[in-house]
Amino acid sequence: MDRDLRCCLADGADGRAIPDDPTLTPLLDAEAERLRLHLEGCELVADLDAALATLKKGLYPYQRQGVDRFLSSGCLLLADDMGLAKTVQAIASCHALWHTGRVRRCLLVVPAPLKPQWAREWQLFTDAPVTIVDGSPAEREATYAGTDRGFLIVNYELVLRDLAQIHAWSPNMIVLDEAQWI
Repeated sequence: MDRDLRCCLADGADGRAIPDDPTLTPLLDAEAERLRLHLEGCELVADLDAALATLKKGLYPYQRQGVDRFLSSGCLLLADDMGLAKTVQAIASCHALWHTGRVRRCLLVVPAPLKPQWAREWQLFTDAPVTIVDGSPAEREATYAGTDRGFLIVNYELVLRDLAQIHAWSPNMIVLDEAQWI
């Protein structure tokens, strides 16, 4: 936690010192981090309209609500019914984070049969760079090593095989489609 914030919290409203409690510091640290993320999310939401205006296709209001919720909280579990375009909401969120400079590398983990569908949807909605991770171990390793910035679509089975390369690639964000597979 920031030293100035800790000092400020150490003085009660009436000027008395708050007793040093070892259980209080982790709670205050967690609250400070939550507030930092909230403020960062609010700052991002201010940039949201401009970033989302550059999507190739518009969003329905409920999709925009999901994107707004994700961007303001920093994480989200989308559990909408089938056909309500959860993929589009994830792509729009990635697009906004990419265009506001908050994500440099993102791993999109999807079931193997859905990799081409994700690539098609991606091309319909955003201009952010995306590559499907596929091929032999050497080809996949070259894909990770050759992608300094952008989005990689990988299936769950390859995550297990390529874990060392994924760690080395160090994504800023991970999207899990059909997260129950994890």
